[in-house]
Amino acid sequence: MTSTLLYSEAARILQYMEMRSISIGNEYFSYTDHVVTLSRATVSHLMDLLKKRVALSPYEPTYTMRTYGIPSLVVRFDGVVDENETFQCYEVQAGCSWIGYAGVANPAFKEIRDTLAKKVWPPIKSLVHPTFKKHDDELWLDSVSVDEALRGTDTLMIRGHLFRELTHEKRMALIGRSVKPILDQNSKRYGIELGWWKLTDDSATLPWNESFVLKPMRGHGSKDVMIWDPHDRKGRATRTQIEKAMSRHVSMCMQQLIRPMHTQINGCDYNMILRPFFGYDTARRTWVPMHGVWLARPYPNLRIHGSSDAISGPLLMQ
Repeated sequence: MTSTLLYSEAARILQYMEMRSISIGNEYFSYTDHVVTLSRATVSHLMDLLKKRVALSPYEPTYTMRTYGIPSLVVRFDGVVDENETFQCYEVQAGCSWIGYAGVANPAFKEIRDTLAKKVWPPIKSLVHPTFKKHDDELWLDSVSVDEALRGTDTLMIRGHLFRELTHEKRMALIGRSVKPILDQNSKRYGIELGWWKLTDDSATLPWNESFVLKPMRGHGSKDVMIWDPHDRKGRATRTQIEKAMSRHVSMCMQQLIRPMHTQINGCDYNMILRPFFGYDTARRTWVPMHGVWLARPYPNLRIHGSSDAISGPLLMQ
């Protein structure tokens, strides 16, 4: 299946699927085994974007940056394929989540992830805040406490707000073993440098007659992401909400509204995005397509992830 089919025939190919689900704490992950595929041309385009994104990562003394000059062992794209078979990016996340969930929904992803973890990556443990909600890292990594991590030598996947709460001495002891960014985590500055979006600090200058998205300079998930669409107001942010968000953040990133792909699942309309992953093969010093997942929510939702009604499935890369 090419990415052209993925876009134009999505409404037909995703109908009548059997759903499954797992739970992590109070969070449910629902998925199906229906496969969506990206073409080689799209994967090649993503690889080019990945190299540009990685080159913009600021230096910090993590394990991956010191050893390989890269921000993270795993990088994830969020976006869609448009009518011209071009991948339109919402974000490119270094040190991303969903590595565990993708392994549940996509056996091909799991095989590549586990092969990298067993054969070329150093031993990795998950370090999560003790009061933070459970994370999907536990689906593929063993967890350790701060004290256990300080006594050990394994490299670490550090999650949550834990790092900021540690003493300076403990932060310095742990950051050198991190396989993902810590200081630059969730920064959106790369998108400005790539020309994907621009910085704005005055709501009066926003193009209110056009569709756009505002997001904080540093943030995760969909927190304080403001979607404005003058042509379709259902479920979108109001002008007052946007003005208040800009007051809280002083300046925000403005991005053109990239509409999700449309599909039908079991006879109902859904909006869909794609999440392809790339892993770093430390033996060959090269990036490897890991496959990924697609993610959908009932129409007209534009915030696709972070909700209990979201459905996922395997995304393959040719």
